[in-house]
Amino acid sequence: MTTAQPTTTQPPPEEKDHCKFSSDQYHWLIDAGILTTDHRVELIGGQILTMPPMGDEHGDSIGDLNIWLVQHAGREYVPRCQVTFRLAEGFTPDPDFVLLRYKEAGYRGENRPTAADVLLVIEVADSSLSRDLGLKSLAYARAGVPELWVADIPHRQVHRLTQPSPEGYLERTTAEEEETISPLLIPNLQMPVRAAL
Repeated sequence: MTTAQPTTTQPPPEEKDHCKFSSDQYHWLIDAGILTTDHRVELIGGQILTMPPMGDEHGDSIGDLNIWLVQHAGREYVPRCQVTFRLAEGFTPDPDFVLLRYKEAGYRGENRPTAADVLLVIEVADSSLSRDLGLKSLAYARAGVPELWVADIPHRQVHRLTQPSPEGYLERTTAEEEETISPLLIPNLQMPVRAAL
C-alpha cells in the first residue's frame, strides 16, 4: 500500500455563475417528480450536478461489490447501494456504496441515516475519477464522513482517504489490486481490492 500526499481538491464553480439550492429545495424537486432517476444528478456544494453515464465496467464492478458486501455484512454494518443521502446542507450525493452502523431499528421512516451513521463511503470511478477525488471528496470530508474509498477502475487500485477536515481528507493511501484493505471503523472486514474493481 502506498501513501500519497494530502488530497488536492478542485475549487467549486464560481457562485455567480450558478443557482444555489438548499437540501430541502433539492428534495422538493425529487418529491415533486421534477428530478427523477433518469436525470442522474446529485447536489454538491448547493449545485445540482449531472453524473457521467455508467459504463459497462462501472456497472459490473458495482454488481460484484454489492454481492461481496452483502455476503460479509453480518451485524456490524448495513450496506446501501446507490441511495440518495442528505449528508450535510447543500450536499446530497448518490454514492455507489455506504456502509452504515448497524441499528436494530433500521433506517426507515424518521430514522433516516445521517453523516454520524456512516462508517465508510465507496465510490466506483472510471470517467468520474477526477470529481470523486476532487470536489466530491472535499464535500465528504466537510460532512465528516470518516473514510472514503474510490475504486479506480482504469488503474486497478483503490484510493483510501481518511482524516476528514474542512480542507479535505488529510491522508490518502493507495491499495493495489492484489492487496486487501480494511475500513478504520470495521477493522475485521478484510476486503480484497479486486472485489471493488
